[in-house]
Amino acid sequence: MITITEHICAPLLVRFVLESTLDYPSVGDVDGRLACYSHGEGCWAVAWRDRSPAGIACITTLDNGSYQGSLCLYWLEVLPSFQRQGVGQTLLMWARAQIVDAALVIASTPQAAPFYRRHLVGWTEPTPNTLLVKGGALRECGGRIAA
Repeated sequence: MITITEHICAPLLVRFVLESTLDYPSVGDVDGRLACYSHGEGCWAVAWRDRSPAGIACITTLDNGSYQGSLCLYWLEVLPSFQRQGVGQTLLMWARAQIVDAALVIASTPQAAPFYRRHLVGWTEPTPNTLLVKGGALRECGGRIAA
């Protein structure tokens, strides 16, 4: 069973950053994910499977660029030992549930783009590796996410 909590403590966040296989830009000399958390930014979620932390997600507001002011799925990552068990899909459903009548920008790596394409209905791709997802209610249909 996968559960989501919206509270995260610094040691757990640090564990996810240390075990991360993704590269994030730094803010000064601090990993961007840690800087976001330490500045009190973002809406955070941790996915738990069998009482073990399995994945993490963060939604934040973009502060520059062509999507400035838009909500952005800043980080979604599943620990390797929990991949392909529905954890990423559960976190993506959580992220979509956070937006109402808005768009969620997902700046994806090329490796992760197929995951988002598989699990999102109604996405558009305005630029390479950037997906825009329209807000709205979610339902699950035969294991697929539908808006």
